[in-house]
Amino acid sequence: MHKDLKTCTRTLYLCPAAGPISLHVDQYIRWPEAIPIPDVSSPTAVMAFQRHYVAIFGAPSIIMAGRGCSRICNKAYHPPANRMVERLHRHLKASLRAAVDPENWTYHISLVFLGIRSSFKPDVDCSAAELVFSVPVRLPGEMILPSHPGAVEDPANPLHQLRQFL
Repeated sequence: MHKDLKTCTRTLYLCPAAGPISLHVDQYIRWPEAIPIPDVSSPTAVMAFQRHYVAIFGAPSIIMAGRGCSRICNKAYHPPANRMVERLHRHLKASLRAAVDPENWTYHISLVFLGIRSSFKPDVDCSAAELVFSVPVRLPGEMILPSHPGAVEDPANPLHQLRQFL
């Protein structure tokens, strides 16, 4: 196991709101989904998958699980077999480290996933969000009008804090 993965795992479990997270990636549209779950048992994982993924997209034709079920034998860490999920892990870790407050990663994860879902995928010539919704999603930075160049903003103002965050 890589040193950065060990460090990331330790810091994620030290966070008070952190628990196990079930990551899912649709193979065709590349839609990533992160579902917080209370434990890593098979019934919990199946219920989370059913409530959060199947309820939105319908039942998939094939499910590839990585060490999720005790009856499936596969290697614990084999990047070529799980390259899409490994790429998501790498992108997710880099994005969460770049956040203003990396220790409070649970606050930033939804916006990080919005960025991942709305990023352009050259192999399908659009983003995952465009494949799901048929239109480009409107990102939070597009909703705020730029302030006047000479305007001085109060740092305690929530709008100023939102602009700094975005």
